[in-house]
Amino acid sequence: MTKPKSLLRAAGSIGLATSLSRVLGLLRDQVLAFYFGAGMVSDAYFAAFRVPSLLRDLFAEGALSSAFVPTFTNARERKGAEAAWALGNRLIGVVGASLLVVTGLVFVAAPWILRLYAIGFDPEKLALAARMTRILAPFLLFVALAAIAMG
Repeated sequence: MTKPKSLLRAAGSIGLATSLSRVLGLLRDQVLAFYFGAGMVSDAYFAAFRVPSLLRDLFAEGALSSAFVPTFTNARERKGAEAAWALGNRLIGVVGASLLVVTGLVFVAAPWILRLYAIGFDPEKLALAARMTRILAPFLLFVALAAIAMG
């Protein structure tokens, strides 16, 4: 009887977290629209945000969580909780170190990445987008670690 309750509680937690994420995303978009409107600053922000967001799609969400949960569960069932947590700690270490390097590369290469991604931006808008990309680059690392923790 505890398994269905536990499963229902876990599903409810995930549903609540997803709903909260969507509401916060809507709030973020409203704040951006209020403060930036449509123009150079918002164009630079959206171009800057796409870089870590694209990398998040590639590295952090979906595949990472989808692969981690069954592997963690399998390790826990076959080798025990201690082995499963050791696996989780190793994954956090490897992913953290790898994405720290990727984040550093994005930070350093932001102007060149934006030149390829935001073709047609004038130099002022490109420089602003590169600065914003550097500010947003750690997003990739933190969202990947959050995806592992959520799994």
